[in-house]
Order: sequence, then C-alpha cells, then structure tokens
Amino acid sequence: MKRLMFSFVLALIAVCAYSQIRIDWQQCYGSFGSDNANRIVQVEGGYWVAGTVGSQSGMVTIPLSNRSWVIGIDETGVLDNEFSLGPYARIDEDLFVGINQGSIYAIGHPQNELGKEQLGIKKLDANIGVVWETMVGCANEALANSVYGASTPDGGVIASTTIRWAGGDITNHYGLDDVWVVKIDSLGHLEWETNLGTENWEWPQCLINVSGGGYYVAMVGNPGYVGSIPVCQVPSTDASDVLFAKLNNAGQLLWFHCFGGSKLDIVDHVIELEDGFLLVCDTQSDDRDAEGAGYHLGYSETSQTPDTWLVRTDFDGNIVWSRCYGGSGSDFPIKAFQNEDGGFTVFGNTNSNDGDVQSAQNLQIPEDYHHHSRLWVFRTDVDGNLLWERVIGTKYSEIILNDVMMLSDTVYTILATAEMPEEGYEGDFSCTNWDNRLCGYESYWALQITDIFDYNSVEEGMVEATSVSIYPNPTRGLLSVTGKGLKQLYLYDLLGQKVATVPSYNGINAMVDTSGLAAGIYLARVYVGNGVCVKRVVVTK
Repeated sequence: MKRLMFSFVLALIAVCAYSQIRIDWQQCYGSFGSDNANRIVQVEGGYWVAGTVGSQSGMVTIPLSNRSWVIGIDETGVLDNEFSLGPYARIDEDLFVGINQGSIYAIGHPQNELGKEQLGIKKLDANIGVVWETMVGCANEALANSVYGASTPDGGVIASTTIRWAGGDITNHYGLDDVWVVKIDSLGHLEWETNLGTENWEWPQCLINVSGGGYYVAMVGNPGYVGSIPVCQVPSTDASDVLFAKLNNAGQLLWFHCFGGSKLDIVDHVIELEDGFLLVCDTQSDDRDAEGAGYHLGYSETSQTPDTWLVRTDFDGNIVWSRCYGGSGSDFPIKAFQNEDGGFTVFGNTNSNDGDVQSAQNLQIPEDYHHHSRLWVFRTDVDGNLLWERVIGTKYSEIILNDVMMLSDTVYTILATAEMPEEGYEGDFSCTNWDNRLCGYESYWALQITDIFDYNSVEEGMVEATSVSIYPNPTRGLLSVTGKGLKQLYLYDLLGQKVATVPSYNGINAMVDTSGLAAGIYLARVYVGNGVCVKRVVVTK
C-alpha cells in the first residue's frame, strides 16, 4: 500500500524533469544502402544485433548471403565483429535471435531445393558457427508471413508461422491462413507440430514459455466456427481480435481466450505475471473489451489510427483493467517489461504529439513531419495509470523501434532503424559512425537509456490520496477539490510545466478552471494539513 501511494508522488516528480531519461551511449551501424535492424540479444560482454543491409559497403566488409548482417558490439556500442546468417533472413521478414544455454537461435524462411520457403531453425554457437540446422514444412508449397519463436528451457526451440495448406510436416489445415506451431528438440529434430486455426484467418504474433511448463501463443485473427480453436463469444467482424492460447508441453490446447472490440485489435507482446498476464496490444476500438479504456480518436489517410492498449487479465482470462495510451496519431507498442514496483515500462512507436504524447512537443517537430514515427517510452503504475512518458527521436527524420533489452528496472538497450537527419543533429540522435560517413541514410541505431529517477525514494509528509477529493474527473470545466486542512493546489502538465496555482480560502475547498487547458492528462499536487498528495486529472473537450 505504501509503494502504491507513493506511485502518485513519483508521477509528479518524474514528469517534472524532462531529463529523467538519460542516453548513456548510442551508435549507428550499416552500409551505404537501405538497412533494416531486427533483433538484439545480450551476450557475455555485449550484444548481437541482427538485421538486413542494402549492400556490402560502408561498415559492411563481409560477403552477404540474402543481405543478412549480424554484428557483435560491446557494452558501450563499439563494433567487435560481423557475420552473415545466410538464407534465414529476408528483407521483408522479422528475424528472431534468441539465446539459451550459451547458444543463439535464428529462425527464418529459407528456400528448399524446389525454391519453396520453409520454416528454418539454426542453432549457433557464440561465434555464429552452425551447431545444427533444420527445415520443416511442406516441400511443395511455400510458407507465408513472418516467423516467431523462443528458445525453450530444454535447449530446443518453439516457433510459429502462417500456413495455407497441409502436407509434409503439416498435418492439418482448416482454411485461409492458420497458425502453425512447431517444437524442435535440442538436437534439431521435430518433436511435435500443431495447427491453431479455423476456416477464416489467424496469424501468429508472439510465443513465450510458461513458467510452470507449456507455451503461450498470442495471435491475431478473425476466427470462424470450424477448426482447432473455439469461436469467440462475440461474433467477429471484418476487423481482427486478439487471440491468446495456452499449450501444454506436448502442444495440446489447454485454453483459449479472445479480446477486442469491433475494430482492428492486434497483440504485439505478452508478459506473464504472478497472477495473470499483461497483453500489450494496439487497438482502434472503443467498445467491448476496450470500452472505457480511453481510446484517443484519430484518422490517417485511410482509417482510424491505433492506440497502444494494455490489457491486464487473471489466469482465467478475466480482464482486471484495460487502458489506452497515445494521441490522435498512430501509437504502436513493441515490447513491455514489468517493473519492481509492479508497474510497467512500455516501448513503442508514435507519431502523435497530443493526448498522452506531450513530450513530442520538445522535439519541435514541423507540421509536415508529424506523420513520421519516433520512439516512445512510458511507465505506468500497477493499475495502469500513466506516470511519465518520453518521445525519443529527431525533429525531421523517422525512427522505427525494432527491439529492446531490459538490463535492470531502469536501464534498457534499444535497437531501432533510423533515418539519418538531413538537417543535422536535433533532438536525441548523435552517432559518430554517421558523422564519419561510415554508414548511409538508413541504418541500425542502438542506444542505452537509463531512467535516472530514484524509485526507492520516499517523500516525507505524504498523506493518503483518499484524504483529498477531486471531481468531476475527467473534467471539461470547473474542477472541485476538497480536503480537510486544504492549503494550496498546483496543477502540472505532463511536460512538468505548472499551468495553475489555486489557494484555498476556507481550508476545505478550492476550484480550478480547466476550460482554457488543452485536453490531456495533468497532475494535481495538493497541500493538505501537514502533508501533500498527488492526483491524476484528465481534461476533456
């Protein structure tokens, strides 16, 4: 309870300091062509970074196979060595690189002797030497869409991809696109395979190991009535729902849940918690499971824009809370981590500069560049309340987040694909490799950040948040504040700027006029009696 109470204090202290995120180091890598980063994995003494590059030029000095380029960097971003993974990376495919028991695993879509793309897995040693490799699928047909995977505690791999037929290693196909999940043992042999699908379409999104054994499979789709997974309780529309399944160690379905609204809902990442899950999604919905989550309406050229959507559930799939984060632009999550205090740090992309994404204004982005994506990181408390947020990027160029490694509760290493700023350095971007023209216009960008706020600190004089009442909240005009011994109230925006100072004239009540404020989230610091409390205020229009 004490830590929960202080989370409100941390919210104010944190967002009042824009320098809360410190960039410890950053560097760029690549060729003179168009490069795309994919995955980063921590190894002894540094990291392996994988992706594809445009040509053998610039920093790329080795012959390439299918444009795949893997580099080793030390703990401060200095390039140590480089490799090519061969046909396990495609320009338009995700590349998964995981590590377990000192080995690295690469998963992709290599072609067989008939020129058909299959599901391929390589086990590599610490020097990217091949320990074993295997290929599974249907020899006469090609697999579709991206691949996902995770190393397993027994030294093997679980992987998933999309299938459109049966044959070869694929036992069943129910219609359109199905999710095919395989387990490869520690020697590279196919241990089991299963199909999660219906006569409609389903695509894989994420695989994780269950702490007590088994596997979680996160998917997106529009499931029908005939297949290996149950129909969702609410009939599907032309959009998609978040689909979540648990398999046992033999690949048998134990349970299945659907989440979503009437529009497009996609799961991007899943965290297993002590008492349930956190589904890290993006959504365009404001009804059904997303009702009341606070979706920020916005439009692109062709459709509504997505918000980042966090859904916390228990182990039975019951929703504990559901929250949307973002603005009127597109806000996509990539990865999230649970913090020591029970809250979450979420990493993604955004091109919003309003709503929850107030820190984008610090980059002073011109109107013509608002559609470009930047990195976005935000932290919540255990109940999903936004504590602080920070956009990381440049004034002019686009940056796409690819992967994040958590080193501690406050230290993270980020991998992104960055367009080099044409107008020189503005914002957070600074790479000596680009200064020295060792890489081109679009390259890998790795950086380590630290949240420098001390989350173990305790502010003296804090009082229970229940001692102060603020209503109506959300508000469109006058905000009433009541509390015994009320002295003064300060209202701050999420940039830490003080937007209102209101004294109490009778020691009990104060009124705040919010009609002149922009819609968004604000923090009220209320001095009452001999203490202070901090509350979150939402202003709407």
